[in-house]
Amino acid sequence: MRPLWRRIAVTAACFGWAGLEAFWGNPGWFWLFTAIGAYTVYEFFLTFDPRDFGDTDGEQPLLVHRAGSSRWTMPKLWDSLRKISPVVRRPHGL
Repeated sequence: MRPLWRRIAVTAACFGWAGLEAFWGNPGWFWLFTAIGAYTVYEFFLTFDPRDFGDTDGEQPLLVHRAGSSRWTMPKLWDSLRKISPVVRRPHGL
């Protein structure tokens, strides 16, 4: 789903509605919308890859699965931390 503001809006709506359900005392609906919100975070931010949609504007997924491995890495996080502090280094193998 493009652009970024739409992904943020859908995720915020899910968690916002979950908050309302908690306030109104409906635990079943609260957990349902919390689960949907958690799923949108996973799909829209952690594993979202703009290349799947033909976008090449430089946005990268936060969580990347290494081919031929069962490991997941977070290269964008490490690159961001390295820009903030030159002391931060990516752990071996990531």
